[in-house]
Amino acid sequence: EWLRKSWVLQLPMTPLGAEALADLVRDWVGSGPSVAKLPALIGARSGGNPFFSEEIVLSLLETCRLVGTRGAYELVRPLEALEVPATVQSLLAARIDRLGEREKHALYAAAVIGKEFSRPLLEAVIGNAAFDLDSALAGLLAAEIVHERAIYPVAEYAFKHPLTHEVALHAQLTEPRQARHQAAAIAIEAAEPTRLDELAGMLAHHWSEAGEGLRAATWYVRAARWVRNSDLAASRINWGKARQLLIALPPSAERTRLLLDVYPELINLLDRLGSVPTESESVFQEAIDVARTAGDRRTEALLEAIYSQLKSSHSEFDDVLKHASRAIELADAAGDRAVGLLARHFLGRGYAWQAHWTKSVKIFDQSISIAGGDDAAKIEVLGWRPYVESLGIRAACLSISGRVREGFEFAESFPKLLRIAGTGADLSSAASDRFWACWISGDAVRARRYSAEALQMAERNGSDRNIVYALMACGNASTLGLRWEEGIGFLERARQRISATGAGGEWSPFVDAFQALCLAGMGERERSLDMAHKSWEQASNDTARSVGIVRARVLRTVNGAHHLDALEAQIADAFEPLQRTNAKGWMAMFLLERAGLARLRGDMVGMKRDLAEARRLFAEMGVTGWDDYARSIEA
Repeated sequence: EWLRKSWVLQLPMTPLGAEALADLVRDWVGSGPSVAKLPALIGARSGGNPFFSEEIVLSLLETCRLVGTRGAYELVRPLEALEVPATVQSLLAARIDRLGEREKHALYAAAVIGKEFSRPLLEAVIGNAAFDLDSALAGLLAAEIVHERAIYPVAEYAFKHPLTHEVALHAQLTEPRQARHQAAAIAIEAAEPTRLDELAGMLAHHWSEAGEGLRAATWYVRAARWVRNSDLAASRINWGKARQLLIALPPSAERTRLLLDVYPELINLLDRLGSVPTESESVFQEAIDVARTAGDRRTEALLEAIYSQLKSSHSEFDDVLKHASRAIELADAAGDRAVGLLARHFLGRGYAWQAHWTKSVKIFDQSISIAGGDDAAKIEVLGWRPYVESLGIRAACLSISGRVREGFEFAESFPKLLRIAGTGADLSSAASDRFWACWISGDAVRARRYSAEALQMAERNGSDRNIVYALMACGNASTLGLRWEEGIGFLERARQRISATGAGGEWSPFVDAFQALCLAGMGERERSLDMAHKSWEQASNDTARSVGIVRARVLRTVNGAHHLDALEAQIADAFEPLQRTNAKGWMAMFLLERAGLARLRGDMVGMKRDLAEARRLFAEMGVTGWDDYARSIEA
């Protein structure tokens, strides 16, 4: 109460515009980073009403979520949602209580429908032909609780303030409210038979609020499928809601059937959009238990396969191999070619991450044989095109192994494969795979074109993991073309997305290494060294340790004469895995850096030896893109 007395404002009750209200809230709380989102949140919650807005701010102060002084407050706990302050609840509840019974009845039915409602739907929810709806609506309009939005082709109304709608909704007893939600769902289904996919999310909400969990889950599944190709995040939310409803229900055949639909899709989106390990492990274990209890080996294989891919985002590559191998065993036993191809794709990827190039290519060659030709590009499982994507990783492995021409064969065939798969296919990961041949060959022009195409495709389809990969490829292309500032832009975006979502975390060492190189090229010595060191520390497997080549180049670029010991140690650490894994393509690039170290030490014999060996390897691969860089070392 002392707070209210110490902060007295006289405010008009008419709604303010978004900018005016934002200015008012900023005048109260300030504009520091922790409160930067508050003006928009409060504006949306209050409907622009300055009194409601003030009460929300006061509520945050009274609950000690805002601390400080006027104009300089800080939010000390993150806000998931803004609660309706008790003062506002009391005020609005009193207004509702003063309405007549007829107006209350219409108001409660309208609140169940939503913040906006049409007259025909309201009439259907009320379900009483003798009810005087015209008079009830006139009373609500006169009380300024709702306002008219349209009169043609049907009358449409909206609550004047979002908080009025919320208080009216929660003022109802449970059973009458559930009955109204059920009536709303039935009315919508009857009125819009051609738009049920589009309205599936709304129907799921009404059936859930009506206490019909199984029916609601069915609609959430339908909603998730409807938006899968246009909004992955919304699809994930709907799959998650279906799961939560279903796991709370008693066992039944229909519940099991729906869960077996939900789990593979949900785990796939946990991979594409990012998740914390504890969440994904919990969902996977639930899913496996349901599939095994049901004796559904095909779904069990699919779950093992998609979970193996998810584990790569957490850089747990032994688990990738374990789950993918189990998936292959199950899929082959079930005779499911599509799931078998998907599982082999993930197993081959797992081997590639551990630098087992020969094993990886062998698995992909199996896939090519099983697929039976390029028409297999049409095969789709959970949004994956396993045949095309296997060809992409195979091309990367061949390029790293020194077979760059074969790597480019995939790049040249990709447009044809994309046409076969269909323009709606998300092949952005395979599109990004083309950058490996470009990196090994030093082909900046093709790298830039391929990576730009991959990023455009990834952003259109919305998979965070694929967007991170494409941004990393764009950053690499920028380094090849010596476009340092451009590269910083791509790579910083990749880092921010990894941090925000967790998706694509396996690419962190490469993102940081290429960004370190860009910083070195721009002369930002200390930041470059720090990021190069961070990239090496994150390199937990032999493939990721290839960033040692980039770190060595960074150390040479930022005045290598002062970092000879660190450079020599880096080269020694990076040499062993490259030699052991027979990464011929990377080895040629690595020899250039070792030649640069020899030059810095005044070892001209060593420099010439390493340059000669690098040029021999490049010649065997048909690579000329690193010639200028090699000449710069001996100049």
